[in-house]
Amino acid sequence: MKYIIVLIFSMNILYSYSQILSLKEMKSDIDYYFTILNNEHPDLYRKYTKNQYDLLYKNIISEIKDSMSCVDFNRILLKMNAYTDSHTSISSNRIWGKYMNRDILPYFLIDTSSFSLLLNGDSVISINDVKVNKIVEEIYNTCSWEENVLLKESNVNFYLPYYFSAFYNITEPYSILRKDMKTGAIYRDTVKVNIKKNRIGAPHVNFEFLEGDSIAVLHYNSCDLISMIYKRALSKAFEVIKKNNVKYLFIDVAKNGGGGSSSNELIFEHLNSKKSKIEILRKFNKSMIDVALKEDMEAREEYLSTKGVSWLERLVLKNELRKMKRKSPCYLKTGTMVLKEVYPKNTKGFDGSVFVIQSRATYSAAVDFVEAFRRRRMGIVVGEKPGLPIGYCGNVKEDVLPYSKISIHYSSACATCFPLIETDENGFLVPDIPYDVYNRELGVEDYLKIIEMSHHFK
Repeated sequence: MKYIIVLIFSMNILYSYSQILSLKEMKSDIDYYFTILNNEHPDLYRKYTKNQYDLLYKNIISEIKDSMSCVDFNRILLKMNAYTDSHTSISSNRIWGKYMNRDILPYFLIDTSSFSLLLNGDSVISINDVKVNKIVEEIYNTCSWEENVLLKESNVNFYLPYYFSAFYNITEPYSILRKDMKTGAIYRDTVKVNIKKNRIGAPHVNFEFLEGDSIAVLHYNSCDLISMIYKRALSKAFEVIKKNNVKYLFIDVAKNGGGGSSSNELIFEHLNSKKSKIEILRKFNKSMIDVALKEDMEAREEYLSTKGVSWLERLVLKNELRKMKRKSPCYLKTGTMVLKEVYPKNTKGFDGSVFVIQSRATYSAAVDFVEAFRRRRMGIVVGEKPGLPIGYCGNVKEDVLPYSKISIHYSSACATCFPLIETDENGFLVPDIPYDVYNRELGVEDYLKIIEMSHHFK
């Protein structure tokens, strides 16, 4: 019986990917997506104008044919991701699905002026006799304009084997034609790869103690924490840190792709910090601000009625609720809400030196973590620029296009904190100590080197 079920399931998947869509169905899906963006996105024209979006719509419509497979239609729609923010995107679920094994190729650098692949100083001419520039350009242009160029490079490397197999019939072994940039010599290199199977990722949080060097490392891999469970676990870990007189704490968010920003406070409770006053400007689509305001007030009222907070906290929350109700007509008119937060000084946390490690893969709520860490002057930021700038749009909602069943995600709110903190010209947090951290497992030698470098940091 189980073999029949598996066979039916497999046939359904094959039918799903070979499904043919009519012109009317595809146009309806495109209209559905653009309607959602117009009606619910909080800041759609942050980068591109309405006229540019209108032109994008016309270009996408012009690419669809009388009938197309879901795969080909999905591939066309991915081009729209270059025009939206990092949390608004068309998924690729109708091309290769959510769970698929993939080959691991050598990591390529990308020359974005020509979309050439570079490998160990050599220029890649072709792979299995197929020139790759156009493929690289296509994948690169499925990434959001908002993302760090290094993250885009990483995404190209991730999706390259998928595109090879799905659209170009390129599979391992990979025959790479390379040109030595110094000598001009051309040679072929055959690369055999292992297949990487999808598996459960690293634990959301785990500690590593290097007792001989008085170092502790908190691997904070996801901001999706279950409050009470991790709250107790973190308390126990910091008790061990104090008991063992640890002098240096590294908080590694280099692999943290985000989650809920509220989880960050579970860690901040254990760190010394300066007092911080911020004003949060939250922006919504005007047609959605009434819903957002209602949800926000209901959440605060529920918190008041169910949580055993102190009388002072209850007083503050009640005062905030009164202000929100009083200012709600202005919020409804402008589509923006202004909230004030005060984070008191903490002197009861970890007494040693604290380092946060970020990388191009540090994303979403993990970027919020680093921003708050720096804003409250808790320690030193190490690594490379994160995947996103601060002040991004988020609060993601999910939906499915009605006919193709392609998954979509879109932002429903933007939040900017004031006063603004120092960033580069594009809003990315620049590390205090630049360090090579991406795709690397740092060891004690790295931590000791960072500590030594911090002695020269002012």
